[in-house]
Amino acid sequence: MIWTVEYLTLASPSIYMSLGNNIMGSIPSTIGQLTALEYLDISENTLKGKIPSSIVKLTKLQSLTMGGNALSGSIPRNIGQLSALQSLNLDRNNLKGQIPSSMEKLTNLEFLHLFMNYLSGTVPSSLCETDRQILIDCQGISCGCCRSGITLQECPVD
Repeated sequence: MIWTVEYLTLASPSIYMSLGNNIMGSIPSTIGQLTALEYLDISENTLKGKIPSSIVKLTKLQSLTMGGNALSGSIPRNIGQLSALQSLNLDRNNLKGQIPSSMEKLTNLEFLHLFMNYLSGTVPSSLCETDRQILIDCQGISCGCCRSGITLQECPVD
């Protein structure tokens, strides 16, 4: 069975949402109304379209996992508003453009997975100040973020 996402709402507040493996369509902008969410996993589906800018309203979010879809567009420029975020996985999509400078505000971030996209730019040096797992290159090699100013190359998606 394949599910299509058109509108998301929850009858009661929930802190965890995992939608997996047979979801198609796009992420609705109403996702920003799920403000109690702390963990969102919509990885390994066939979701297309842009990441809605309303996602930055999920300020309690600690883990955002959207890898293994066909998402396009850019990473929302205000993603730094997700200040509680500890894990961000956007790997294996069709994301393009610059890594937003607002990512420097993600001071709690421990895992950043951006590999196999079409991203360019620089991982903010503030993310390189502690031990973090950062996977950014075409082959998914962990750089360890051991120096500031790690530059990304244009990375084609296979």
